[in-house]
Amino acid sequence: MRFFTPADSKKKFWNLFKLSVISDYKQNIKELVFDESFLLKPRPCHEDYDEEEDFISQQIEASKRVVFIGVFDCLKEIHFLKKYPSKNFLLIDVDDSHIRKVSSLFKNVDFLESTLQEFTPSEGDLIVLNLSEYFLNKKEFEKILSKSEKIIIGNAHIYNASIKQKIISILLELRAFLQNILALFFSTRQFQFRGWYRTLNDFKIMANQCNCKLARVSFNKKRFKKTIFGNLESAFIFFEK
Repeated sequence: MRFFTPADSKKKFWNLFKLSVISDYKQNIKELVFDESFLLKPRPCHEDYDEEEDFISQQIEASKRVVFIGVFDCLKEIHFLKKYPSKNFLLIDVDDSHIRKVSSLFKNVDFLESTLQEFTPSEGDLIVLNLSEYFLNKKEFEKILSKSEKIIIGNAHIYNASIKQKIISILLELRAFLQNILALFFSTRQFQFRGWYRTLNDFKIMANQCNCKLARVSFNKKRFKKTIFGNLESAFIFFEK
């Protein structure tokens, strides 16, 4: 299911119906402040990972290299960098200006400026991405699944399919279209296409098509959200060959 939110900046009409978040995201990265003392300060496991810390740790220990993709400020990942100083880590984002500075603080970290779609895993890699799977269309998602031996999806966006949901999703598409038409003539807020929400069955189907096993699913109750079309949940999902 496609979803829209208010646009971050003024865009041309048809660009509002394409994924164009990278430019906005890059600008947010460039505005990050690098504070070495803050980054090195002892901290517990980030709340996005704390419920699954033991499982993630087991997978890290069994991998040759750990690849965190879409790290932004790196605060979620630093806990594991410190916990496993002898393990090789690779931090990836679409702009490396911040992670380049973070990687200078650790001997076990490399960095790469890339997108998930462009990255090719190596043998023995554990791929970890958080709050970013919704940027991938079905073809792109299946491509990364087919290339990966093990991949963790943190806080995947899950909804339950229903007749009500289908009707409301169509109405929301119409609303975005009409709102963006009005924005051409009036000073109204534009709506930007952001990505896709999926059902748990969508993930199961993609796993089967890519000869992967959907080995673990757990839900993050802290990110549970009620919406007009039904409940939207966040799931921790682990795929392996």
